[in-house]
Amino acid sequence: MAAFSTGCSSSKDQIIDRRFSAPHLQVEIALLLQAALSENTHKTYKTGLQVYYEFGRSAKYNIWPPASDFVAYLSMKGLSYATVRSNLAGVSYYTKFQGHLDSTNQYLVCKLLQCLKRMKHTKFTRLPVTKQLLQDMISILPRVCFNNYKTMLFCAAFSIAYY
Repeated sequence: MAAFSTGCSSSKDQIIDRRFSAPHLQVEIALLLQAALSENTHKTYKTGLQVYYEFGRSAKYNIWPPASDFVAYLSMKGLSYATVRSNLAGVSYYTKFQGHLDSTNQYLVCKLLQCLKRMKHTKFTRLPVTKQLLQDMISILPRVCFNNYKTMLFCAAFSIAYY
């Protein structure tokens, strides 16, 4: 039980008597932690942790799997460098809160990520729109559009974008 002064200057000191219990403090901590990250970041981190747990169960680890094994697993699944990084960020975030050693920033893990980035570097695979491709796209519009108005609309949009 604590008494706090409100900090107001008046003839009588106003004192607020608040009773802080452990459950109230835990709720406040949870609210503060929730506000520390955006909703999308929370979702991304939670997904990364779920993938990590699934990996641990499938590989039959009795304890937390090494982060290097997790990176190798994600690489074998064909995931991109960015996806592996976000999964590791989720694992790192939650292991720190559990009081465990964060193994995601170890030298071996960093080197594996560097290699993954080099190996999985995707080249730009889209080709530019040529005049022939534009004509082909316009020729199939009547088959994919539901009415003549939309056909003409897309034809105009594609033509303007090309030229």
